[in-house]
Amino acid sequence: IFSQSQPRHPQNVVATYTRTISATKLNEFSLSYNRDIFGTVDAISGSSFNIARDLLIPGLTNDPYATGVPSIGISGMTGFGTTAPNTIWDENRRAADTFSFARDSHSMRAGVDFQHVLTRRQTFQFVDGTFTFTGSQSGSSFADFLLDWPNQLQESFAGDPRIRPGEQFRRLFGWRLHSFFTDDWKVTPKLTISMGLRWEMNSPVRDTRGLTPNFDFSTQQLYPALFHSQYLYNWDYHDFAPRFGLAYRPFGGDKTVVRASYGVFYNVNMWNNFQVMDVNPPFLISINQLNTPGNPVVTMANANQTATLSGTTKPEVLGVPQDYGLANSQQWTLTVQRKYAAGGRLRGVEIHAFRPARRIQPHQCPGGANRAPAATVGRYRVHQY
Repeated sequence: IFSQSQPRHPQNVVATYTRTISATKLNEFSLSYNRDIFGTVDAISGSSFNIARDLLIPGLTNDPYATGVPSIGISGMTGFGTTAPNTIWDENRRAADTFSFARDSHSMRAGVDFQHVLTRRQTFQFVDGTFTFTGSQSGSSFADFLLDWPNQLQESFAGDPRIRPGEQFRRLFGWRLHSFFTDDWKVTPKLTISMGLRWEMNSPVRDTRGLTPNFDFSTQQLYPALFHSQYLYNWDYHDFAPRFGLAYRPFGGDKTVVRASYGVFYNVNMWNNFQVMDVNPPFLISINQLNTPGNPVVTMANANQTATLSGTTKPEVLGVPQDYGLANSQQWTLTVQRKYAAGGRLRGVEIHAFRPARRIQPHQCPGGANRAPAATVGRYRVHQY
């Protein structure tokens, strides 16, 4: 009854066309498609099993796809329960073109790379209920289980009837357009200079189903409205990344080489930051209830009482700022290499300077008596970068 299957269907197709235009010109064009579908399904999913009817535990899901045996944890013993179904679907479409050409002492390359990215996640959180028995009520964890005196229980339900209880179903979409130009210039037989510029355009992320809301601190509201698709933050057109490097042989030949470089590098935003935002209400409401030792108010027999608790607490919200930008880093290097007669190579001096990428960190509230961003919010987290 607790068995599960994890089917996976990876697909990948790549096509490349290389054309030699002339002795000094070359063009490379490529198309690719990548899709990876991975999921988990237990033996009960899709059956007529009903938690309230068959286990006498009210208030949990009766959806045939998500139904299952609640997760039961008993201290000192092996727990049991079924795994809620989930599906992961990642898809990437890519087209890229690079043109290489040489002229006099210059070797140049120009290119563009376009990607269409789609990420789907369908998961269920605490949909079948999680009940933990630790012995906090009677002194024995197994006795607490037999008496239905849980120390902790976790459940979830939907704040809107159009959403299945406990379901997190996001369909995130975005595209990326990156272009570049580089020039390797052989200034003299001793000196070669490399210069380049990269421009990256990354669209903001949006949920095509309208089930991933962001929190706007200026209006103190979640947006967009349920089932309305909208970009979750502003566009950024200023992600330019210059590159510079040189190789210098001060004495001629190849025995001594001095190399130096500088570059700016951008890191595409982690979409995991957005995938957790679908827990914002009313899309998903989860309850984590701790019973007072000696007074187990909520049990498996009356688990439907947790629905009334949502009106007595303030929800947690997650979001990103409107100016959510890409993480970036800057790197400098200086290397002196010396080749000896035996054929070995020794790096006499090597200096690296690195400015780390901007990090994800919690939003810092201003001081004062009222530190909450909104009266209706209890706790909030903001992914700044």
